[in-house]
Amino acid sequence: MEYRVKDGVRSIDRRDRSSIADLLLKLYDLRDRYGGRVLTPTAPVDLESAVRPSHANVIQLGEVDEEVADVITSHYVRRLLDERKAWRASGRGYPVPVLVVIEEAHILVPKGRHTLTKDVVARVAREGRKFGVGLCLVSQRPKNVDEDALSQTNNKVILKLVEPSDKRYVQASSETLSDELLELLPSLNVGEAVVLGMMTPIPALVKVDLAARKGGGSDVRVYEEWAKYGRGGGGKGFYSDLGI
Repeated sequence: MEYRVKDGVRSIDRRDRSSIADLLLKLYDLRDRYGGRVLTPTAPVDLESAVRPSHANVIQLGEVDEEVADVITSHYVRRLLDERKAWRASGRGYPVPVLVVIEEAHILVPKGRHTLTKDVVARVAREGRKFGVGLCLVSQRPKNVDEDALSQTNNKVILKLVEPSDKRYVQASSETLSDELLELLPSLNVGEAVVLGMMTPIPALVKVDLAARKGGGSDVRVYEEWAKYGRGGGGKGFYSDLGI
């Protein structure tokens, strides 16, 4: 395949050749940095093989940079939307409705900056409901999320917010977040949230139970880790010097 691309470049306009050469360089760079973890010749072409229906499909993108994460996310979201449209029209495509959850939305769907994911998310926000493609944007910095995408979400689950600019931005994107509820946000405890939108007749304060199998995400208990180290994990008198 690589030879055919290079061979065909010779008969293409000089400007197009430059663009193709840039693309090849990016592909080589991806191959060198990530190897088979991102570029895999045997990757499934069928969407159902990559995103299994009736399952929670998690695409881990923590090991790649923002540009690669943007390409991968936009690719799958766009294919899901297109195939759901095809299913509704002809019965061929992705067979079940799907909810797309985008973590770190301020990176992939940013305010004031173009990304590929931002473009397709705008399409899903506008027309996804008609075809069974739901959208959930998750971010700890809502003021950095694209305002158009944020304002088109029907429901919001707002946890503790302290930064004034974040609070104002969230209120501007929601018609039902009153000043009283806004002032309540900084005092929320872990797991407490204000829920508003179509899912509830009136804004509600809720408590979310801690998952029994919570695998991470909470802060490290530093003093406990230090204590374990000092009690036989390799510490040499550090805690005795402190009187612990």
